[in-house]
Amino acid sequence: MNKYHLIIDASSAKTLVAYGTVDKIAVIREWPAGFNLSRELLPAIEKVLARRGQPDAIFCVTGPGSFTGLRIAVSTANALGYAWNIPVIPIEAFEIYEANQKPPKRSYTVVLDNIKDLVYIKRVSKRKVRFAVEQVKSQRSKVKSEEFFGYISKEKQIIFGVKNKRLLASPLSGRQRAELISQIGQGRLKGSCNFTKPIVPLYVNSPNITLKK
Repeated sequence: MNKYHLIIDASSAKTLVAYGTVDKIAVIREWPAGFNLSRELLPAIEKVLARRGQPDAIFCVTGPGSFTGLRIAVSTANALGYAWNIPVIPIEAFEIYEANQKPPKRSYTVVLDNIKDLVYIKRVSKRKVRFAVEQVKSQRSKVKSEEFFGYISKEKQIIFGVKNKRLLASPLSGRQRAELISQIGQGRLKGSCNFTKPIVPLYVNSPNITLKK
């Protein structure tokens, strides 16, 4: 029997909260990421769960992405998982695009959009992750001959030299993201039904925090 799960993804330009099973996503809420996520996330989860009951698991995207967005999403997922005593399954944003575009068994690179002229990169060689970086220009020579997957804007495709190499022309829709996260998370439950340990955000670089003087 498929278990019902709550999906939380604050890694991209649009925050996503969804509820359903691996066969059917029952409800989705998606809105532009902003500076009010700490006030918006729990009410959105409450609306998604209204009249649907407690989920059997939480699938949370851990990054890479916005430092603040990831911190809020992951801490919320951990708190709810602990309170409900249900498993919290971490999923990398890279994995969503890998599941969508089905990379070959040989070496490849997953590229995800980031702010300004930056991108996130995950290079896989013989199914082993070699490195994850986020600077476009300094890493261009190292990865230009790879096979690419993922999504970056058309302008960055030209700068990065990966135009027309199986990169998406537009980001995944909310429903596509929810369905792919559901598939990945369901495969990792492994019969677990209790909260075991908290998940942590995937920070590619150290968070840039300005301290008060």
